[in-house]
Amino acid sequence: MGVMIYELVTLQKPFESPTMNGLFEKIRNQPLDPLPDGTSSDVQLVINALLNKEKDKRPSIFDVAKIPCVNKKIEQFIKEHDCKDEVMAYFDLEPIQKKN
Repeated sequence: MGVMIYELVTLQKPFESPTMNGLFEKIRNQPLDPLPDGTSSDVQLVINALLNKEKDKRPSIFDVAKIPCVNKKIEQFIKEHDCKDEVMAYFDLEPIQKKN
């Protein structure tokens, strides 16, 4: 997911190599190119979290849902589509539960 968001923001791949071994080496060791000027801090936070070099520190989809900017969008989606029960069946989102 981090790679897809990075590509949408930058219009380029975060890592490229003509070989799989080279690609894996870059994924493990090459720092990301800076995101374009004007990229929101929320988007930067999500990309950096999802592309963390230490796999144990990368968030799960459930952790991503708890990031404030993502959580806010989920809340907005729930309100627009009246689907709290369906969403809450998958995500335990404390702010949503307190507000409704």
